[in-house]
Amino acid sequence: MAEFTEEQLQVAQDVIEASIRENFPNVSVRKGTVTKELMAAIASIGYAVVVNKQEEFDATDSLLDITENPDEIDDSVIDGILSNWFITRKQGSNSTGLLKVNVSTNRNRFIPVQNL
Repeated sequence: MAEFTEEQLQVAQDVIEASIRENFPNVSVRKGTVTKELMAAIASIGYAVVVNKQEEFDATDSLLDITENPDEIDDSVIDGILSNWFITRKQGSNSTGLLKVNVSTNRNRFIPVQNL
């Protein structure tokens, strides 16, 4: 279950109260009214939960976004993002053979394979 700061709950309450005032101008949201103390309070908790879930979703919907904090992201999150495009990761393997390096002198130099 998500825990919210007083600031998050206050922002949610302000949004809900503003919405009530805008959509129902004849309904009072003054302190002590049922609308404020019961209805707006409950709706603001629901709003805070939705905002929290949306922030979690936004943080994991893009590989570009998660590069900002790669240590905080689990491999399952990356796999989940890739699955949005029907992509699955495969385990890589060690390379074998020769590595060809072209240098500015137009001369090929081959580096022999070394066991790691």
